[in-house]
Amino acid sequence: MHAAKPLRKGALIRRSMLCGPSTSETFITHAATTAADAVMLDLENTVPLSRKTEARHLVRGAIARVSDAGRSDTLVRVNGTWDLMQHDLDACVSSGLKGIVVPDAESPDLIACIDRDLTDLERMSQLPVGQTQIALTIESVAGLAKAQELIAASPRVVSIMLGAEDFARDIGVEPTAGAEEIRLPLQQLVLVARLGGVAPLGGMLGGLFAINDLELTESSARWHATVGFRGGACVTEAQVTIANRVFSPDPAAVSRAQAMIARYAEAEADGDGFVEFDGGLIDVPMVKRARTLVDRATEISNLDRRHARRIEGQL
Repeated sequence: MHAAKPLRKGALIRRSMLCGPSTSETFITHAATTAADAVMLDLENTVPLSRKTEARHLVRGAIARVSDAGRSDTLVRVNGTWDLMQHDLDACVSSGLKGIVVPDAESPDLIACIDRDLTDLERMSQLPVGQTQIALTIESVAGLAKAQELIAASPRVVSIMLGAEDFARDIGVEPTAGAEEIRLPLQQLVLVARLGGVAPLGGMLGGLFAINDLELTESSARWHATVGFRGGACVTEAQVTIANRVFSPDPAAVSRAQAMIARYAEAEADGDGFVEFDGGLIDVPMVKRARTLVDRATEISNLDRRHARRIEGQL
């Protein structure tokens, strides 16, 4: 039996990813102060072909501004075809770049090629080899079918998500606000991610239907969290606030998990394998799940403290 693998990069905390065009001064100014765990500067869909060259000239400065602010991992979504992507990579690989987002991932060979190119660029820039992560976006049935191969194509791959609009188009259906039409592939993606040791991330929470409908954002985030996703994409700060809360362990659940762990340890020390807790029984899988919950809560708390200290140091 193949068990789920631990995450490749340890604790990848990416509850929220704020997305916007790399050419927008308004977005970049906002991104420098966001509470999002990650910021995605886009060189793809939100930048028309006529402005691709301009966007590449601007993106390195945008990366520096966001990464210097100290709060968010800075990512760049590159274009999906190699003729455009290679120029995007040349423009964006730098000390402040945490990773790239690869859209419409279908070819493991292309992911391996990207890995090699990133290695060359990191060496030329005297950066640590392997610094630049890869986040995959699945937008087609072909991509989903090859998801395991895509993850295995490079050790740089740390996360995978589904592009709902493109995936719905590929399977010939209209996207809905509740995403009922793609819930099966979303759940398949969670399983593939766990097998590959990468983080499953939700796409745009609530879709693009009504970005100011915070009830829709909340319900979408809760569904994604329930089935195993670790975060989601956002376009407003209100959505970021919801994602950070929903994809963080509930404090009451953490307290209960800590009590369960303590009760089990006490029973184990007494040689008791029949452990009662809170009106029921607990066994090893439940305790392991409790430890995972407590560990994630600790990781998020430590991350928030590190961000706070870094920001205080800039004041």
